[in-house]
Formats: sequence, C-alpha cells, structure tokens
Amino acid sequence: LGTLQAKLVIVTRRGRLMLIANAFGSVVSIACAWLLLRNWFRTDSINFVAIFLTSGTFFVVAGLIAMFFKEQPDQRFSPSLKARNLLHQAWSTVKQDRQFRLLACVTGLFGMTLTLFPHYQALAMQRLDLDWSYLIPWLIAQNLGVGILSFPVGSLADRLGNLWVLRVLMVLIAAIPVVALVVTSMGDRGQQWFIIVFVMLGLTPITMRILNNYALELATAKDQPIYLSTLGLFLAAGPVMAGPLIGAIIDGLSFEWAFGIVVGLLLTGCLVTWKMIDPRERVITAT
Repeated sequence: LGTLQAKLVIVTRRGRLMLIANAFGSVVSIACAWLLLRNWFRTDSINFVAIFLTSGTFFVVAGLIAMFFKEQPDQRFSPSLKARNLLHQAWSTVKQDRQFRLLACVTGLFGMTLTLFPHYQALAMQRLDLDWSYLIPWLIAQNLGVGILSFPVGSLADRLGNLWVLRVLMVLIAAIPVVALVVTSMGDRGQQWFIIVFVMLGLTPITMRILNNYALELATAKDQPIYLSTLGLFLAAGPVMAGPLIGAIIDGLSFEWAFGIVVGLLLTGCLVTWKMIDPRERVITAT
C-alpha cells in the first residue's frame, strides 16, 4: 500500500490522503461497532463467526476496489527471495543511509508503545474496577481519535513536512501512559475520564503512517519497497522482544515502572528526530 501510494500520490498530498482515508475508515468502524459489534460482543458470549466474517468481507471489498487502480509498471528485475538475501538487503539499507538509520531507531523506540496496548485495559480494570463491557466504547473512542486527529496531522504534514509532525507525535504518544496513570489515580471519577486514553491511542496508527511517508521521501522509487519492509522489522522489534519483559515488570514491580520505562524510550526517540533532516529541504547523501 505504501509503495502504491508513493507512485500514485505526490508528496504534498499524502497527508490529505491519510486524512480522508482515516476519516472515512473511522466512520465505518464506529458505525459497525455501534450497530453490529455491541450485539456480537457480550460478556456472556461472543459471536466470533460474525465478527471475523464481517472483517473479512471488508478486506475483500478493499481488494476489489484495488483492481481499478491504474499503475505504471515498474522496471522488471528479479530479486532473490531467499531469507538470507532479504535480510542482507535490509541490513545494507540501514548501513548505507544515515537518515534511514535514524528513522529506524525512532521507529524501534516508537514500537515500544505497542507493548502497552493490552495493559491499558488491565490498568483500568484493576484500578477503576471496570469490566469487559467497556471495550466497545473504548474501541469507538480509539477510532474516533483516529478520524478526528488525522485532520490536523494530515494537513500539517502536507504543509510543514512529515518530520515536523513526527516530532510532535512522539511527544503526544509519550504522554499517553502518563495520562492513563493520572486518570486511574482519580478514583471513581477516572471511570468516566479513562476513555480519553483511547482517544489518544488513535495517534498510534497515524504515527505509523507518518513514519512510512517519511521513509518514502528518503528512498528512490526502486528502493521504496525495501525501505518500508525494513522499517516494518524495526517497528515489530519492540513488541516482539520487549513485550514479555514489560509484562514481567508490571507483575513484578508495578504499572508505573513499566509505563515510565516506555515513556523514557519514546522521549528518547523524540530527541533522535532532531538529528534527522527534512528530505524536502535539502539533498540527502548516503553516508
């Protein structure tokens, strides 16, 4: 999807694309959650067949729509599909491009926020005495956050560049665990305010798109697939390697310790962005 976007949409319109797509997707998601999911997801029974079938149907529809794209063919070449060669390509990309190394570092640190996703629910249930019935409102709130927050982020990304927006997003993402801890310390009042956490979590998929858009600006058309796939490796590294550790820290110490560590790593990622340059403003040379 990222490489297709790079071929069909100019750089200064990709924020608008994200804005429109996320707004439309949020409306559909919220409507489905309110009209369908709350009937299929109950504390006493869950209709997995209906949930999975509906999700799969939307994927099929998206695939059918993709058949109408008009795309110029790429230059034909035959890359090796062996895992060893693919990993070598990824390593070479990181090694040769300093700006991409910095982006990969930021992406890896950002990925740490994904390790906290299941623990926000656990935090609310343990400290605010909430139950599974709140999952549907939280899901709606998160999708609402994606739709609403995409408007300023997409517009600013087109006007000011992805790098400037990324710096702001990293600070806001780092604030989410802090907000969660503050709200859960409010006692009964926190039951109503905890939904703010899930609205803010809507920033997560938005930030992923901004990271990808920045990578697309760094790469030539031929290298865009390897740039995006390598970035995906770094995004997954945090949850895969640190996910169990974060859970162990919560069990052994407290939510505050685990959340504090992740906040520190996210702020470190924000600091790294200040060493990065905007591809739209200067020529980037590989070092």
